[in-house]
Amino acid sequence: MKLSSRLGGAFCVLASALPACSASGDPNTAPGAGGSVGPGTGGSTASGGVSGSGGGTGGLPSTGGTGAGGSPSTGGTTGTGGTTGTGGMSGTGGTGGTSSVTPHACVTKGSQVILMGDSYINWLSHTFPADLNTVSGQTFRNYAIGGYSMGSGGLGLIPTEWPTAVNADADIKVIVLDGGGNDVLIPDTLQFPQGGNCKNDLNSPNISDCQKIVQKAIDTAVSLMDDVAAAGVTDVIYFFYPHVPEGTAVGGLHPNAILDYALPRVKAACDSAESVSGGRLRCHFLDLIPVFNGHPDWFVVGDIHPNTLGSMGMAQAVWQKMQSVCVGQTSANSCCVAP
Repeated sequence: MKLSSRLGGAFCVLASALPACSASGDPNTAPGAGGSVGPGTGGSTASGGVSGSGGGTGGLPSTGGTGAGGSPSTGGTTGTGGTTGTGGMSGTGGTGGTSSVTPHACVTKGSQVILMGDSYINWLSHTFPADLNTVSGQTFRNYAIGGYSMGSGGLGLIPTEWPTAVNADADIKVIVLDGGGNDVLIPDTLQFPQGGNCKNDLNSPNISDCQKIVQKAIDTAVSLMDDVAAAGVTDVIYFFYPHVPEGTAVGGLHPNAILDYALPRVKAACDSAESVSGGRLRCHFLDLIPVFNGHPDWFVVGDIHPNTLGSMGMAQAVWQKMQSVCVGQTSANSCCVAP
């Protein structure tokens, strides 16, 4: 699956079916054969039950019930037995279940949920990990590091947080993730010479190196998703940065230009995660722009990082997303099933 990273701040903001019951007639051929129990004509009526053997064409058996040639109750009632074939319809109900991910599996302990990313998760200006624990009523593990980027630049790379989490406790089912902001806020200008323009130029979406930085972040996130899926993680909540204050020392003159370029690409990668991973992993995208809209007071003054108000607002939005898709829920929440 593909993810991207909406660049943001050095603040690191920039964070059964029973296969169509192809029971080629097993359940219904039995009732059909039963038709022979009736007097001769009834038997032909019962043969309608054979049509019911198709499972999906279960409606046909009932026609057999009507045609007893008028025979008394002989085969007519037997024919109606063919309606049992409609039971095969229930077999079709399992369509679409090719995913190997357990639908809405409950977590058995809070530590099965971890946080990975940058300073939009872990920073001195706010208390997002603690806030998320508060609103969820659980205790999740935090491995995010401020200043880390997704694919290039930054003070380190977010994928390296994964082995640290596994070494502490490999029983991980859900990841709350962000990342990609520092790829442009603290760019690798040796690899991308024009990278310094990405947070300052309104035309950054058209600058080749800025496009390459975003793509590398997405490709790295996709690779990370493959790794965590192979280790048994079933769901990722990927949240993307809000529109941040412009003209700040950390965020540069126009950081939102490249963020707006990255956002739809990150979302597309996240949305395709289940198909790309062969059904092993689902990615649920959360856009923080509408969450922060109308709340300039949620940012640290002169900075692109959230303050304690913004932190709680993010925590509530993330937890609401997790509840809406039944991810990271315990058995106390009726939406999930035992793993």
